[in-house]
Amino acid sequence: RALAVRAPSAWDQDPAALRAALRAAPPAYGLRDLEAALAPHRWWPEAVAAGAALPASSAPWHHHPVAFVAAGAGVPLDVPAGGATCPTGVARGLLEGGFFETGKCFLLPDAVPRLRGLARWYAAHPGAEVLVVGHADRAGDAGSNLTLSLERARAIAAFLRDDVDAWLAWYDAAGAKRWGAREDQHMLTLLRDDAGPFFAGPVDGAATAASRAAVERFQRWSNAARGSALAVDGACGPLTRRELVATYQGADETTLPPGTSVLAFGCGEHFPAVATADGVAEAANRRVDVLFFPDGVAPRPPGDLATGPEDPHYPAWLAAISEEIPLDGDPGAGDDFALVVVVDAAGEPVADLALRVLHPDGHEEVHVTDARGELRLPGATGDPFEVLGVMDGLGAVTAYGGP
Repeated sequence: RALAVRAPSAWDQDPAALRAALRAAPPAYGLRDLEAALAPHRWWPEAVAAGAALPASSAPWHHHPVAFVAAGAGVPLDVPAGGATCPTGVARGLLEGGFFETGKCFLLPDAVPRLRGLARWYAAHPGAEVLVVGHADRAGDAGSNLTLSLERARAIAAFLRDDVDAWLAWYDAAGAKRWGAREDQHMLTLLRDDAGPFFAGPVDGAATAASRAAVERFQRWSNAARGSALAVDGACGPLTRRELVATYQGADETTLPPGTSVLAFGCGEHFPAVATADGVAEAANRRVDVLFFPDGVAPRPPGDLATGPEDPHYPAWLAAISEEIPLDGDPGAGDDFALVVVVDAAGEPVADLALRVLHPDGHEEVHVTDARGELRLPGATGDPFEVLGVMDGLGAVTAYGGP
Protein backbone atom coordinates (compact mmCIF):
# COMPACT_ATOMS: atom_id res chain seq x y z
CA ARG A 1 0.00 0.00 0.00
CA ALA A 2 2.78 2.44 0.88
CA LEU A 3 4.47 1.90 -2.49
CA ALA A 4 1.23 2.17 -4.45
CA VAL A 5 0.22 5.33 -2.62
CA ARG A 6 3.59 7.06 -2.83
CA ALA A 7 4.45 6.12 -6.40
CA PRO A 8 1.38 7.62 -8.14
CA SER A 9 1.62 10.73 -5.98
CA ALA A 10 5.05 11.41 -7.49
CA TRP A 11 3.64 11.95 -10.97
CA ASP A 12 -0.11 12.47 -10.61
CA GLN A 13 -1.35 15.82 -11.88
CA ASP A 14 -3.46 16.42 -8.79
CA PRO A 15 -1.73 15.11 -5.63
CA ALA A 16 -4.30 16.80 -3.40
CA ALA A 17 -7.12 14.85 -5.05
CA LEU A 18 -5.16 11.63 -4.65
CA ARG A 19 -4.64 12.23 -0.94
CA ALA A 20 -8.34 13.04 -0.53
CA ALA A 21 -9.34 9.82 -2.31
CA LEU A 22 -7.12 7.76 -0.05
CA ARG A 23 -8.38 9.47 3.09
CA ALA A 24 -11.94 8.68 1.99
CA ALA A 25 -11.09 5.00 1.42
CA PRO A 26 -11.52 2.45 4.22
CA PRO A 27 -8.63 2.51 6.69
CA ALA A 28 -7.81 -1.13 5.86
CA TYR A 29 -8.61 -2.46 2.42
CA GLY A 30 -7.51 -5.09 -0.06
CA LEU A 31 -6.02 -4.80 -3.51
CA ARG A 32 -9.35 -4.29 -5.27
CA ASP A 33 -10.28 -1.41 -2.99
CA LEU A 34 -6.84 0.11 -3.45
CA GLU A 35 -7.19 -0.18 -7.22
CA ALA A 36 -10.59 1.52 -7.06
CA ALA A 37 -9.24 4.34 -4.89
CA LEU A 38 -6.40 5.01 -7.29
CA ALA A 39 -8.35 4.42 -10.52
CA PRO A 40 -9.08 8.11 -11.28
CA HIS A 41 -5.37 8.93 -11.12
CA ARG A 42 -2.93 8.45 -13.97
CA TRP A 43 -0.18 5.83 -14.01
CA TRP A 44 3.20 6.90 -15.32
CA PRO A 45 2.61 6.14 -19.05
CA GLU A 46 -0.71 7.97 -18.97
CA ALA A 47 0.91 10.99 -17.36
CA VAL A 48 3.63 11.02 -20.03
CA ALA A 49 1.00 10.75 -22.77
CA ALA A 50 -0.85 13.68 -21.20
CA GLY A 51 2.25 15.83 -21.47
CA ALA A 52 3.79 15.51 -18.02
CA ALA A 53 7.52 16.28 -17.85
CA LEU A 54 8.50 12.67 -17.08
CA PRO A 55 10.89 10.32 -18.90
CA ALA A 56 9.65 7.10 -20.44
CA SER A 57 9.99 4.18 -18.03
CA SER A 58 9.89 0.41 -18.21
CA ALA A 59 9.87 -0.06 -14.43
CA PRO A 60 6.84 -2.22 -13.55
CA TRP A 61 6.00 -0.21 -10.46
CA HIS A 62 5.65 2.85 -12.70
CA HIS A 63 3.24 1.08 -15.02
CA HIS A 64 1.01 -0.52 -12.42
CA PRO A 65 1.97 -0.04 -8.76
CA VAL A 66 -0.98 -2.07 -7.46
CA ALA A 67 0.00 -5.12 -9.48
CA PHE A 68 3.59 -4.73 -8.34
CA VAL A 69 2.56 -4.64 -4.69
CA ALA A 70 0.30 -7.66 -5.24
CA ALA A 71 3.31 -9.62 -6.46
CA GLY A 72 4.95 -9.07 -3.09
CA ALA A 73 7.66 -6.70 -4.28
CA GLY A 74 8.91 -3.35 -3.08
CA VAL A 75 11.68 -1.06 -4.27
CA PRO A 76 12.92 2.33 -3.11
CA LEU A 77 11.30 5.13 -5.08
CA ASP A 78 14.69 6.50 -6.13
CA VAL A 79 15.56 3.36 -8.15
CA PRO A 80 16.49 4.51 -11.68
CA ALA A 81 13.91 3.94 -14.40
CA GLY A 82 14.10 0.34 -15.56
CA GLY A 83 16.03 -0.70 -12.47
CA ALA A 84 13.26 -2.77 -10.93
CA THR A 85 11.66 -5.97 -12.13
CA CYS A 86 8.42 -7.52 -11.02
CA PRO A 87 9.08 -10.87 -9.32
CA THR A 88 7.66 -13.91 -11.08
CA GLY A 89 9.55 -16.75 -9.40
CA VAL A 90 8.10 -19.44 -7.19
CA ALA A 91 9.14 -19.89 -3.55
CA ARG A 92 9.32 -23.33 -1.92
CA GLY A 93 9.35 -24.70 1.58
CA LEU A 94 10.51 -28.33 1.63
CA LEU A 95 9.52 -30.77 4.37
CA GLU A 96 11.78 -33.79 4.34
CA GLY A 97 12.06 -36.78 6.62
CA GLY A 98 9.89 -38.65 9.07
CA PHE A 99 7.00 -36.27 9.52
CA PHE A 100 4.40 -38.99 8.91
CA GLU A 101 3.99 -42.50 10.24
CA THR A 102 3.96 -45.37 7.76
CA GLY A 103 0.80 -45.46 5.71
CA LYS A 104 -0.76 -42.45 7.47
CA CYS A 105 -1.21 -38.76 6.76
CA PHE A 106 -1.22 -37.37 10.31
CA LEU A 107 1.32 -34.56 10.59
CA LEU A 108 3.66 -35.45 13.45
CA PRO A 109 4.71 -32.87 16.06
CA ASP A 110 8.28 -32.62 14.75
CA ALA A 111 6.91 -31.06 11.54
CA VAL A 112 4.93 -28.29 13.20
CA PRO A 113 7.86 -25.94 14.01
CA ARG A 114 9.02 -26.16 10.38
CA LEU A 115 5.68 -24.84 9.15
CA ARG A 116 6.21 -21.56 10.96
CA GLY A 117 8.63 -20.50 8.23
CA LEU A 118 5.85 -20.86 5.66
CA ALA A 119 3.44 -18.60 7.51
CA ARG A 120 6.18 -16.02 8.10
CA TRP A 121 7.10 -16.00 4.43
CA TYR A 122 3.46 -15.60 3.40
CA ALA A 123 2.96 -12.71 5.82
CA ALA A 124 5.78 -10.86 4.03
CA HIS A 125 4.53 -11.90 0.56
CA PRO A 126 0.73 -11.90 0.77
CA GLY A 127 -1.55 -12.88 -2.07
CA ALA A 128 0.34 -15.89 -3.45
CA GLU A 129 -1.52 -19.08 -4.31
CA VAL A 130 -0.21 -22.10 -2.41
CA LEU A 131 0.31 -25.59 -3.81
CA VAL A 132 1.15 -28.49 -1.48
CA VAL A 133 2.78 -31.40 -3.34
CA GLY A 134 3.10 -34.75 -1.61
CA HIS A 135 5.58 -37.54 -2.41
CA ALA A 136 6.06 -41.12 -1.21
CA ASP A 137 8.89 -43.62 -1.17
CA ARG A 138 8.68 -47.03 -2.90
CA ALA A 139 7.82 -49.06 0.20
CA GLY A 140 4.42 -50.13 -1.12
CA ASP A 141 2.58 -50.44 -4.40
CA ALA A 142 2.60 -47.46 -6.73
CA GLY A 143 -1.17 -46.94 -6.68
CA SER A 144 -1.38 -46.82 -2.89
CA ASN A 145 1.62 -44.51 -2.71
CA LEU A 146 0.01 -42.11 -5.19
CA THR A 147 -3.12 -41.90 -3.04
CA LEU A 148 -1.09 -41.58 0.16
CA SER A 149 0.98 -38.70 -1.24
CA LEU A 150 -2.20 -36.76 -2.01
CA GLU A 151 -3.64 -37.52 1.42
CA ARG A 152 -0.52 -36.14 3.07
CA ALA A 153 -0.59 -33.03 0.89
CA ARG A 154 -4.23 -32.47 1.81
CA ALA A 155 -3.47 -32.97 5.50
CA ILE A 156 -0.82 -30.24 5.40
CA ALA A 157 -3.10 -27.95 3.37
CA ALA A 158 -5.81 -28.43 6.02
CA PHE A 159 -3.29 -27.75 8.80
CA LEU A 160 -2.21 -24.48 7.17
CA ARG A 161 -5.86 -23.40 6.86
CA ASP A 162 -6.88 -24.60 10.34
CA ASP A 163 -9.46 -26.87 8.70
CA VAL A 164 -10.51 -28.94 11.72
CA ASP A 165 -13.27 -30.86 9.94
CA ALA A 166 -10.86 -32.18 7.30
CA TRP A 167 -8.72 -33.71 10.04
CA LEU A 168 -11.63 -35.04 12.09
CA ALA A 169 -12.81 -37.01 9.05
CA TRP A 170 -9.74 -39.26 9.40
CA TYR A 171 -11.03 -40.50 12.76
CA ASP A 172 -13.85 -42.13 10.77
CA ALA A 173 -11.61 -43.59 8.06
CA ALA A 174 -11.50 -47.31 7.42
CA GLY A 175 -8.65 -49.71 8.07
CA ALA A 176 -5.07 -48.86 8.94
CA LYS A 177 -5.41 -45.22 7.86
CA ARG A 178 -7.88 -44.47 10.65
CA TRP A 179 -6.75 -42.00 13.28
CA GLY A 180 -7.40 -42.59 16.97
CA ALA A 181 -5.82 -42.50 20.41
CA ARG A 182 -2.31 -42.62 18.96
CA GLU A 183 -2.82 -39.35 17.08
CA ASP A 184 -4.39 -37.82 20.19
CA GLN A 185 -1.26 -38.72 22.14
CA HIS A 186 0.98 -37.21 19.48
CA MET A 187 -0.88 -33.90 19.74
CA LEU A 188 -0.73 -33.93 23.51
CA THR A 189 3.07 -34.28 23.40
CA LEU A 190 3.30 -30.96 21.52
CA LEU A 191 0.65 -28.98 23.38
CA ARG A 192 1.49 -27.73 26.83
CA ASP A 193 0.47 -25.66 29.81
CA ASP A 194 2.72 -23.84 32.27
CA ALA A 195 3.89 -27.15 33.69
CA GLY A 196 5.05 -28.52 30.34
CA PRO A 197 3.66 -30.89 27.66
CA PHE A 198 0.38 -32.56 28.52
CA PHE A 199 1.70 -36.03 27.65
CA ALA A 200 5.23 -37.36 28.08
CA GLY A 201 4.69 -40.66 26.25
CA PRO A 202 5.13 -43.31 25.21
CA VAL A 203 2.96 -42.75 22.14
CA ASP A 204 1.40 -46.18 21.66
CA GLY A 205 -2.34 -45.57 21.44
CA ALA A 206 -2.95 -47.43 24.68
CA ALA A 207 -5.65 -46.22 27.07
CA THR A 208 -3.28 -45.93 30.04
CA ALA A 209 -3.74 -43.94 33.22
CA ALA A 210 -1.07 -41.49 31.99
CA SER A 211 -2.93 -40.99 28.74
CA ARG A 212 -6.25 -40.31 30.49
CA ALA A 213 -4.52 -37.92 32.90
CA ALA A 214 -3.06 -36.03 29.93
CA VAL A 215 -6.49 -35.67 28.33
CA GLU A 216 -8.00 -34.53 31.64
CA ARG A 217 -5.25 -31.96 32.08
CA PHE A 218 -5.81 -30.69 28.54
CA GLN A 219 -9.56 -30.41 29.16
CA ARG A 220 -8.99 -28.40 32.31
CA TRP A 221 -6.48 -26.11 30.55
CA SER A 222 -8.70 -25.64 27.49
CA ASN A 223 -11.65 -24.58 29.61
CA ALA A 224 -9.53 -22.03 31.44
CA ALA A 225 -7.34 -20.75 28.59
CA ARG A 226 -9.57 -21.12 25.52
CA GLY A 227 -13.01 -20.72 27.03
CA SER A 228 -14.21 -24.18 26.05
CA ALA A 229 -16.75 -26.11 28.12
CA LEU A 230 -15.34 -29.62 28.01
CA ALA A 231 -16.21 -32.33 30.50
CA VAL A 232 -13.09 -32.87 32.61
CA ASP A 233 -13.26 -36.67 32.55
CA GLY A 234 -10.08 -37.81 30.78
CA ALA A 235 -12.08 -39.20 27.84
CA CYS A 236 -11.21 -37.92 24.37
CA GLY A 237 -14.78 -37.74 23.07
CA PRO A 238 -15.95 -35.77 19.99
CA LEU A 239 -15.96 -32.35 21.68
CA THR A 240 -12.58 -32.81 23.33
CA ARG A 241 -11.09 -34.18 20.13
CA ARG A 242 -12.37 -31.23 18.11
CA GLU A 243 -10.80 -28.84 20.61
CA LEU A 244 -7.59 -30.85 20.61
CA VAL A 245 -7.28 -30.74 16.81
CA ALA A 246 -8.14 -27.03 16.72
CA THR A 247 -5.46 -26.26 19.30
CA TYR A 248 -2.88 -28.40 17.50
CA GLN A 249 -3.61 -26.76 14.14
CA GLY A 250 -3.53 -23.34 15.78
CA ALA A 251 0.04 -23.81 17.01
CA ASP A 252 2.20 -20.69 17.03
CA GLU A 253 2.65 -19.00 13.65
CA THR A 254 1.52 -21.87 11.43
CA THR A 255 -1.75 -20.54 9.99
CA LEU A 256 -2.13 -18.82 6.62
CA PRO A 257 -4.57 -15.87 6.40
CA PRO A 258 -8.27 -16.68 5.87
CA GLY A 259 -9.17 -16.91 2.19
CA THR A 260 -5.70 -18.05 1.07
CA SER A 261 -6.03 -20.42 -1.89
CA VAL A 262 -4.31 -23.71 -0.99
CA LEU A 263 -4.29 -26.60 -3.48
CA ALA A 264 -3.03 -30.16 -2.99
CA PHE A 265 -1.36 -32.48 -5.50
CA GLY A 266 0.02 -36.00 -5.19
CA CYS A 267 3.10 -37.24 -7.05
CA GLY A 268 3.34 -40.65 -5.40
CA GLU A 269 6.71 -42.30 -6.03
CA HIS A 270 7.10 -40.82 -9.51
CA PHE A 271 9.63 -38.09 -8.67
CA PRO A 272 12.03 -39.44 -6.02
CA ALA A 273 14.69 -37.25 -4.45
CA VAL A 274 16.84 -40.36 -4.07
CA ALA A 275 16.66 -43.19 -6.59
CA THR A 276 15.95 -46.55 -4.97
CA ALA A 277 14.84 -50.01 -5.94
CA ASP A 278 11.17 -50.89 -5.65
CA GLY A 279 10.07 -51.73 -2.11
CA VAL A 280 12.76 -49.61 -0.42
CA ALA A 281 11.77 -47.21 2.37
CA GLU A 282 13.66 -43.92 2.02
CA ALA A 283 12.88 -40.97 4.32
CA ALA A 284 14.18 -38.41 1.81
CA ASN A 285 11.49 -39.50 -0.63
CA ARG A 286 8.68 -39.10 1.92
CA ARG A 287 8.67 -35.36 1.45
CA VAL A 288 6.28 -32.50 0.80
CA ASP A 289 6.87 -29.37 -1.30
CA VAL A 290 4.91 -26.27 -0.30
CA LEU A 291 5.06 -23.94 -3.30
CA PHE A 292 4.03 -20.26 -3.40
CA PHE A 293 3.02 -18.85 -6.80
CA PRO A 294 2.73 -15.04 -6.87
CA ASP A 295 0.54 -15.09 -9.99
CA GLY A 296 -1.37 -18.32 -9.34
CA VAL A 297 -0.35 -21.94 -9.86
CA ALA A 298 1.11 -22.43 -13.33
CA PRO A 299 1.02 -24.66 -15.20
CA ARG A 300 -2.26 -25.64 -13.58
CA PRO A 301 -2.79 -29.40 -13.50
CA PRO A 302 -6.11 -30.81 -14.75
CA GLY A 303 -6.44 -33.00 -11.65
CA ASP A 304 -4.83 -33.59 -8.28
CA LEU A 305 -2.68 -36.65 -9.09
CA ALA A 306 0.41 -37.05 -11.27
CA THR A 307 -0.29 -39.21 -14.30
CA GLY A 308 3.12 -40.90 -14.12
CA PRO A 309 6.86 -40.22 -14.20
CA GLU A 310 6.41 -38.31 -17.47
CA ASP A 311 3.82 -35.91 -16.05
CA PRO A 312 5.14 -32.43 -17.00
CA HIS A 313 3.70 -30.38 -14.15
CA TYR A 314 6.04 -31.11 -11.24
CA PRO A 315 9.26 -30.60 -13.27
CA ALA A 316 7.84 -27.30 -14.53
CA TRP A 317 7.11 -26.15 -10.98
CA LEU A 318 10.61 -27.07 -9.86
CA ALA A 319 12.11 -25.12 -12.76
CA ALA A 320 10.20 -22.00 -11.68
CA ILE A 321 11.55 -22.00 -8.10
CA SER A 322 13.63 -18.91 -7.38
CA GLU A 323 13.66 -18.98 -3.57
CA GLU A 324 13.95 -21.68 -0.94
CA ILE A 325 12.14 -20.79 2.28
CA PRO A 326 14.11 -21.77 5.40
CA LEU A 327 12.00 -23.97 7.64
CA ASP A 328 13.63 -23.50 11.00
CA GLY A 329 12.98 -25.75 13.96
CA ASP A 330 11.49 -24.58 17.23
CA PRO A 331 13.72 -23.64 20.16
CA GLY A 332 13.87 -26.50 22.61
CA ALA A 333 12.05 -26.46 25.90
CA GLY A 334 15.27 -25.49 27.66
CA ASP A 335 16.09 -22.59 25.33
CA ASP A 336 15.37 -18.97 26.16
CA PHE A 337 12.84 -16.96 24.21
CA ALA A 338 11.14 -13.59 24.37
CA LEU A 339 7.35 -13.87 24.66
CA VAL A 340 5.26 -11.23 22.89
CA VAL A 341 1.53 -11.07 23.65
CA VAL A 342 -0.77 -8.88 21.53
CA VAL A 343 -4.18 -7.86 22.87
CA ASP A 344 -6.81 -5.41 21.69
CA ALA A 345 -8.28 -2.50 23.66
CA ALA A 346 -10.59 -4.91 25.47
CA GLY A 347 -7.68 -7.11 26.50
CA GLU A 348 -8.64 -9.91 24.08
CA PRO A 349 -5.81 -11.74 22.25
CA VAL A 350 -5.22 -10.74 18.62
CA ALA A 351 -4.54 -13.83 16.50
CA ASP A 352 -2.93 -14.03 13.03
CA LEU A 353 -1.33 -10.59 13.32
CA ALA A 354 1.90 -10.20 11.35
CA LEU A 355 4.58 -8.23 13.17
CA ARG A 356 7.92 -7.13 11.73
CA VAL A 357 10.52 -7.63 14.45
CA LEU A 358 14.13 -6.43 14.69
CA HIS A 359 16.26 -9.26 16.12
CA PRO A 360 19.35 -8.80 18.31
CA ASP A 361 21.70 -9.61 15.39
CA GLY A 362 20.24 -6.77 13.34
CA HIS A 363 18.10 -8.75 10.89
CA GLU A 364 14.38 -8.14 10.49
CA GLU A 365 11.83 -10.95 10.33
CA VAL A 366 8.05 -11.28 10.14
CA HIS A 367 6.33 -13.26 12.91
CA VAL A 368 2.62 -14.09 13.18
CA THR A 369 0.73 -14.33 16.46
CA ASP A 370 -0.95 -17.62 17.32
CA ALA A 371 -4.53 -18.22 18.47
CA ARG A 372 -3.58 -16.87 21.92
CA GLY A 373 -2.15 -13.66 20.45
CA GLU A 374 1.36 -14.86 21.31
CA LEU A 375 4.63 -15.34 19.50
CA ARG A 376 7.95 -16.64 20.82
CA LEU A 377 11.25 -15.18 19.70
CA PRO A 378 14.19 -17.54 20.37
CA GLY A 379 17.32 -16.03 21.83
CA ALA A 380 19.46 -15.77 24.92
CA THR A 381 18.51 -14.14 28.20
CA GLY A 382 18.80 -10.38 27.87
CA ASP A 383 18.63 -10.29 24.05
CA PRO A 384 16.76 -7.14 22.95
CA PHE A 385 13.97 -7.46 20.38
CA GLU A 386 12.03 -4.55 18.91
CA VAL A 387 8.61 -4.68 17.25
CA LEU A 388 9.02 -2.35 14.29
CA GLY A 389 5.44 -2.42 13.13
CA VAL A 390 2.34 -4.31 12.08
CA MET A 391 2.17 -5.72 8.55
CA ASP A 392 -0.99 -5.00 6.60
CA GLY A 393 -2.45 -7.23 3.89
CA LEU A 394 -0.13 -5.79 1.24
CA GLY A 395 3.12 -6.23 3.14
CA ALA A 396 3.44 -2.58 4.21
CA VAL A 397 4.39 -1.76 7.78
CA THR A 398 2.50 0.56 10.12
CA ALA A 399 5.20 1.96 12.39
CA TYR A 400 5.00 0.99 16.03
CA GLY A 401 8.41 1.15 17.62
CA GLY A 402 9.23 -0.06 21.08
CA PRO A 403 11.13 -2.88 22.80
